[in-house]
Amino acid sequence: MPWLDDDDPVLGYEAGGEAFAYPINILNFHEMVNDTIGGVSLLVTYCPLCFSGVVFSREVDGQTPTFGNTNALYQSDLVMYDHQTRSYWFQVGGEAVVGTLTGARLEPLPSATMPWGEWRAPYLDTLLITGAEGGLETLLAGAAYSNGFGSGYQDRINNGQFAFPVDEDKLDGRLAAGEIGDGAVNAEVGGEAIVVFTTSGGRSVGAFFRTVED
Repeated sequence: MPWLDDDDPVLGYEAGGEAFAYPINILNFHEMVNDTIGGVSLLVTYCPLCFSGVVFSREVDGQTPTFGNTNALYQSDLVMYDHQTRSYWFQVGGEAVVGTLTGARLEPLPSATMPWGEWRAPYLDTLLITGAEGGLETLLAGAAYSNGFGSGYQDRINNGQFAFPVDEDKLDGRLAAGEIGDGAVNAEVGGEAIVVFTTSGGRSVGAFFRTVED
């Protein structure tokens, strides 16, 4: 495909023995996909401003909302809304922050971000979303499906030059704001022992529970 090379990142999801890939090229443009896989209603999300790709279950309080983009930002991150209650949701945390569902949280589902060539190697039969046909996508062709804000964007973030406001007290000075780490990090989150792996250059990222056979 002219718009997807082996080095281009995808957000990958596996369920029921099947694999599914959502190219960041496309998510940069659409930012979310409402999907249903293996009987599970999914919300695939990506914020180009902070490189955050998260897959959620759309089941919340006995409902299955359909989500859209508010075109608003919070802490320079995508803010979503659900069509049913018009509540606003903070993308990276999957939390409703405005509206009748305020305080509700979407359940995150296991996913991985990695280059298309690396995802395809173990999943030869993976399905790949290729965007919508017709309309603006056809008119813009390859120009629409590109990789984000350019090579200088990360440097600007590292220098504190955020495109949109971020509260100073939300920043952790131990690393530059746009730093992409390599290697393995062992940590505890919510009382659970986890490990986060990244490959050279931060191109492939995966987080796992560290508990193996107790």
